[in-house]
Amino acid sequence: HFVGEMGNSKSKEEVAALKSFDPDEINALKTDFARVAAFKPDPNLIDPHSLECELALGQQLCSRLFARMLEIGQLKTSVSPKNQAASSGSSMKLATLALAVKTICSSNRDDQIEFFLSVVGDEDGNVSSERLRDFFAALIQHALPNDRRDDMDLRDRLVQVSMDRAFAHGDSSSSMHRAAVEEWLQTDPEARAFFSNLLQAHFLRVPNEEGIIEEVKHKIPMLGRRSKLLRDEHLWVISGFINDNCLRRPWKRLYCSVRHGQSFSRFMSRMIFKGPTVMVIKDKAGCIFGAHAPLSWHKDNKFYGDAHTFLFTAAPKTEVYPVSGHNQNYMWLSTGLTSCSNGCGMGGQKDYWGLFLDSALEHGVCRAPCSTFAASMPCLASSPEFQIDQVEVWGCIPGYQPDERELEAAGVKRKQAKTFEEYQAKQSSKGAKSSLDSNLEARAIMQAAGIGGQSEDIRMADAAMETQRKATRVMAGEASESEDSSADETVEYD
Repeated sequence: HFVGEMGNSKSKEEVAALKSFDPDEINALKTDFARVAAFKPDPNLIDPHSLECELALGQQLCSRLFARMLEIGQLKTSVSPKNQAASSGSSMKLATLALAVKTICSSNRDDQIEFFLSVVGDEDGNVSSERLRDFFAALIQHALPNDRRDDMDLRDRLVQVSMDRAFAHGDSSSSMHRAAVEEWLQTDPEARAFFSNLLQAHFLRVPNEEGIIEEVKHKIPMLGRRSKLLRDEHLWVISGFINDNCLRRPWKRLYCSVRHGQSFSRFMSRMIFKGPTVMVIKDKAGCIFGAHAPLSWHKDNKFYGDAHTFLFTAAPKTEVYPVSGHNQNYMWLSTGLTSCSNGCGMGGQKDYWGLFLDSALEHGVCRAPCSTFAASMPCLASSPEFQIDQVEVWGCIPGYQPDERELEAAGVKRKQAKTFEEYQAKQSSKGAKSSLDSNLEARAIMQAAGIGGQSEDIRMADAAMETQRKATRVMAGEASESEDSSADETVEYD
């Protein structure tokens, strides 16, 4: 179908490129193209204005994006001068758009950076502050949910923190040289992949297994409760480094030292086996910093975790420090050890931590540089050894339940629930013994006389009554349970 649209030019590049589409992608492209071109005189063409309306980008940014897509699509199809006239200037055919979208969406990190520079930068790859601000305004507009897009104060704050992070890599406040832009984009995956994510969301919307086209996922986390430490700007920055499945529902507050008390045992019990978490610490000097754990916390006498772990600073500046790849000392949580550190740590090594909270939850350690995380990471706290003021832990997947594989990897076993028959048997064995229980002959005589078995009947009745009382207590507990109850989502483990 696409080859027919391009005329008789069937280059090897064109045929190879078109083979990269699967049937669902082709159907999605045709449907989305028809929607965008529906209000144009020629429904077989789209122009920059059509793309601008579809993508909700500023006119200048969208015009540069359209021109670059047209160039890539024509290059991939090796369009002849005769056929190029139908897909040049101010319009684009379906085949050209399709191949441009496919190329951009399948690009690697270096290609994404080059594409960004070709759209946002000038001929030399330098980016002015004006163009960068327009880019961030578009990026944030698409990241915010619909009910927050009219909050101009929020948008301005998110744009400003994004500008500050980008220009921290440059040596001027008015523009960024190409090298500085490349350095910044290496550390900002959300900005680097913005155009490919945007085009995929609008032109490769393939239905899921249920046949439903999922809505575009917004990239700023929501909190189920107000945080005393995290602001929208902090959430915006760290969200670019967190897996999409952690951004679908409002995060749940698992622990807050102000509310739950500065107790390490409570801190630990409320966050183990709760899936991905974000931990935020404020020290006595006012610095705010933290960490993202992509896997569940559990007690262990060795490091664990994976390469999606990162540390971050929130105040006085906001920045993220991903793993370096030098080692795998990601997560540490232990108590009761005599030869190792007891507490919660991330990165570095024992006695030289990237971040560590002691088992009293009163003091912490933050050493830099830390071999586990980016070489640019400074001391996150106000000093390498600091006093803890507040701690919060947020669960990124509310209602998370560990599976058997996760429990087995952590070296624990879930206690199996007892059946009613097992419970009755246990309760009967615990019951008080009468003098007849050990005298089988006397029991037999009384039963023959029709007056036996009363002791056992009483114990069975008692067991049934106790079962009913426990069920009533459980129901009452569920009805009164609040989010901050320590019994919330409790699971027993051996």
